[in-house]
Amino acid sequence: MTREKPVLIEGGTVVAFDGKQHRIIDKGYVAFAGDEIVSVGRTFSGEAETVIDATGKLVIPGLINLHSHAGVDVGSRAIVDAGRRDLWRSGFLNFEGRMGPDAVSFGRKANSRAGLRYGLASILQNGTTTAIELGGADGGDERDMVRFAGECGIRLYYGPTFYSGYYHYDERGGFYLKPDDAHADRGFEEALRFIDEFHGANDDLFRTMIIPSSFLRTSRNLFERIKSAAGDRGIGITLHIAESIWEFHNVVNRFGVTPIQLVHDWGLLGPEVVLGHTVYVGGHSQISWPYKGDLEAIAESGASVAHAPVTFARRGMALESFQRYRDYGINIGIGTDTYPLDILEEMRMVSIIGKTTDKNFESAHAREVFDAATLGGAKALRRDDLGRLAPGAKADIVLVDMNNMRMAPYSDPIRALIYCANGEQVEKVFVAGRLVVDEGRTLAWSAEELLADAWKSARDVLASFPEYDRDGRTIDEVYPPCYASWED
Repeated sequence: MTREKPVLIEGGTVVAFDGKQHRIIDKGYVAFAGDEIVSVGRTFSGEAETVIDATGKLVIPGLINLHSHAGVDVGSRAIVDAGRRDLWRSGFLNFEGRMGPDAVSFGRKANSRAGLRYGLASILQNGTTTAIELGGADGGDERDMVRFAGECGIRLYYGPTFYSGYYHYDERGGFYLKPDDAHADRGFEEALRFIDEFHGANDDLFRTMIIPSSFLRTSRNLFERIKSAAGDRGIGITLHIAESIWEFHNVVNRFGVTPIQLVHDWGLLGPEVVLGHTVYVGGHSQISWPYKGDLEAIAESGASVAHAPVTFARRGMALESFQRYRDYGINIGIGTDTYPLDILEEMRMVSIIGKTTDKNFESAHAREVFDAATLGGAKALRRDDLGRLAPGAKADIVLVDMNNMRMAPYSDPIRALIYCANGEQVEKVFVAGRLVVDEGRTLAWSAEELLADAWKSARDVLASFPEYDRDGRTIDEVYPPCYASWED
């Protein structure tokens, strides 16, 4: 059987994989046929079907986003610089909590479909080719996730989220968790039906995971069922954990141990598990818990951590630290969590915040951050065909424009990428050999339409805020604009 002629990307600076680590090939090439890379090197001697000139471009493996939330994310956008002090810096608790006797939610007026398309397009065109998505279709039709992922061409890991009950504000404004284990059980069974139907959809670009939304809203019994179901199906598990001071102390007060120690004792941890955030572990300066054990448990289990620094940094919080987790032998990857869903921006923050928290300019080296967003993500997904440019790997390839006044001149392309780039420099994105982003724009959908739909969804949410607020206030009254409007 004669193999089809490959597509050739040549003339760029190629970040190739030699079987152990990434290497730089100046004026190199990548050739792929179908969905697979066939060769990488300095000089291509064969015949190509199509030749793409990558002069002035950095050619990198598609970046792997271990924790994303596709959507308009109005809540996070609204509360920057503001929020309740008694929630101990947490961002999401400010808009996750439901208000009033009918449990009205902050974002109930959001258009789920508009948010999904907007979010998936943003993730793709900022350089991510593979993402774990948590809860983007929550409140909408879960099948939309499969359909929209197929339309835009992203490689996606997803499962319907489920959880026990809701966070609530009572009549006095007090914050508490109102559990509902029956709700969680129903959600879990629905998630398994979805998983069994759609795992491997979109020509195997769509794979599933079991995703209990958060550790605090999942019982021990349900975790045992989750672990068993994931093992039976050979799929992964991901969840939010150790993401707020409120959660940390709530667990210590109830169980006498930390969140990580508790799930370790319950048998949840393992190499198939991706722990979202995992900021508040023993030794963190903000929780008054200097005791060891958390990082050791994660490392011993082989579980991975999805690190998304931007959402925490905006609330005055940080992982302590990227380097410390790596030094313990923990596999750590990068996520975006919140807008602008730009993994390159997150990578820069990983390094800068990592250096700042350690007070050490050698911490969170650009090389280690790039590895986390490629090889670390692939390891978390248990895939040796992602996160690298090498023969046999999937043809997930990103071209980044390096010849511009933001990036150039530079002495090292990886440092230039980590410390200078953002998603605006991403020019082309291939997933499984298919061009899905060109000239910085997602090809499947109109950018103008995506933005218009996102604006409408956001305005509907913001306009309905008085129905959510227990005192009937507007969004601007609760979260004041930076400057008052100029009134004539």
